[in-house]
Amino acid sequence: MQKNIILAFDFDGVIIDSAYESYFISAKTYNEMTGKNAINDKNAKQYSRGRAFSLNAETNYTLIKMIDENPNLDFSTLTQAQFDMNAIQNKELAKVFAEKFFQNRKNMADTKEWFDMQLLFEGIIEEINELAKIYSIYIVTTKPRHTVLALLDYFKTNFPHKKVLTELFGETKENLLKEVAEKENVLISQVVLIDDALKQLVNAKEIGAKTILAMWGEKREVFESEAKKQGIKIAYSPSECKSIIKAL
Repeated sequence: MQKNIILAFDFDGVIIDSAYESYFISAKTYNEMTGKNAINDKNAKQYSRGRAFSLNAETNYTLIKMIDENPNLDFSTLTQAQFDMNAIQNKELAKVFAEKFFQNRKNMADTKEWFDMQLLFEGIIEEINELAKIYSIYIVTTKPRHTVLALLDYFKTNFPHKKVLTELFGETKENLLKEVAEKENVLISQVVLIDDALKQLVNAKEIGAKTILAMWGEKREVFESEAKKQGIKIAYSPSECKSIIKAL
């Protein structure tokens, strides 16, 4: 196994397509708080387009609220800074939303309906298994640990649980990457983050990690152009991601 590079894969939007699950629970929670009905196919598609702007349950409130107020919002022209400005304005209600969101997810978790809302991205596990013959690989996510492990086992990925770093190891992706470096006894510059959220990648780059933008889910032109400006490599498929990693 090659030790000079350690791989850290994000979970949602990179390994698991959980956009509909996140949307359904967000919309259900939003409905409970507002008395509205935000659950429909159009809103679900819009949520998927904008999801990478939201990094946690609190900012999911901003995302679903923006869609409710403007169902035709063009996420391809929205910047992270514009989204973050909206999130700041919604901070107090977002905390209430997050608590209700996690309770609703807890009530649904491990049911067939919940599992059926999510799927593996095509080819991702096969590519990770190939890379695992050469590199040490971790999953890094702030998603609750029991949820991640349940999905990995449900889809029979055989990914080792001990190499899944979640909120128990740090509240931010940067802390998780530092934990990876410490566990592997390497410099942070030897850790490669593969993520679909540009903000996470920018933050990782600032602490010295290598970065790859995963674009095999929802395509986001704003993320693509900004990633190029930032010197962040872009992979449009899991197989292309593997090629980029091997060329590092």
